Amino acid sequence: MSPTNTCGKFTAPSTADEEGDMRESREVKGVPRNSLDGMERIAERRIAVFGAQGHFGSKLMARLSEIKPAGVALDPVTERERNAEAAFNSDMVVLTVRPAQVLETLDRMQRRLNPSAQILSFAANSSPLVDVSVGGIASLAHRPTARMMADPWWNISAYVLGEGFSKEGYQFVFNNLTRRKPTQLAGDGTLDKFTLLLSQLFVSVLLERTGELKSAVPHIKFIAAQKGFECDPASLGNLEAGPDPVGSLKEFATPGGISVRFRDALRLDPKIEPADLFVGVNEIIEREARATLKKV
Repeated sequence: MSPTNTCGKFTAPSTADEEGDMRESREVKGVPRNSLDGMERIAERRIAVFGAQGHFGSKLMARLSEIKPAGVALDPVTERERNAEAAFNSDMVVLTVRPAQVLETLDRMQRRLNPSAQILSFAANSSPLVDVSVGGIASLAHRPTARMMADPWWNISAYVLGEGFSKEGYQFVFNNLTRRKPTQLAGDGTLDKFTLLLSQLFVSVLLERTGELKSAVPHIKFIAAQKGFECDPASLGNLEAGPDPVGSLKEFATPGGISVRFRDALRLDPKIEPADLFVGVNEIIEREARATLKKV
């Protein structure tokens, strides 16, 4: 994919050949792999993507296939029956299932999880009934854990690393997943706020492109000043989001998700101030969470 904007550090993704850690997977002390006659082949890294049959999971599989270096194998896990097998054979387990399915997925793989495996979750930490924070997942999986959030058109992303999680060998994910180099944030709270802002950004831009919102500029300016974005507001209006804004909005604002709250609130009051929209949606989510906990 070619970059379509110049927000902050938006750049064309590096190829695997340009990544130092990937050179290590093809060379030993400067000797190319094809020259290692009689020497043991370097072990292949395996990444299992759980939930690869879903909208985001299938797009992530395609994206990883584009940017992965030689020596990395991808395993799309689309059936529950394969959870244990894939977990046993993988060096990194990537979770793209819904937040409510994270615990079940981990439970199905827990006893067979590769002892040296790491967990990378793309689940939003938005449910009061399940803790999918870095610490929450790590306590269940007993493995080093990281969380990452990105839009499904690979413009912007951010991540947090849990204790003991190593990016070594996976820099192609943490450097090149999105057009703008992924931003490392301090903790779950910051990433959760980033997730809300990312939803507000794409919902406002897509509503503008469908003609339902007169201008997304006020929202873009508000978001461009926030942690994890910090860039020229003008470039955020050029985000890649597919050729069909109506279809993209339908895909992005999935039922019960965060983006639906932003979409509905903007449709109800298109002139709402961006900061008020952000606070209002956050309050709605917290109110719904309290109501849910009362029923338990």
